[in-house]
Amino acid sequence: MALSYPYQRSPQECYVPPMRPTLHFQGQTTPPDTFELNWRRSAAALQAAGVGDGDVVALMMRNSPQAIELMVAARHL
Repeated sequence: MALSYPYQRSPQECYVPPMRPTLHFQGQTTPPDTFELNWRRSAAALQAAGVGDGDVVALMMRNSPQAIELMVAARHL
């Protein structure tokens, strides 16, 4: 009788596709595509307002998906 353990599986059986980030906040889920669209729009708005590389951006917001989107947007300028 041969015993099978999880670590004896082939690499193909253990493959886990890469995950993209998704926000979960107060029972609300933001899909990865929506999150990316929102932070890119925020980054475009910041650039249109004259914010650029090396500028300091300050946020005073409650914890929310929008706060995270703005942080990511500011980071990608």
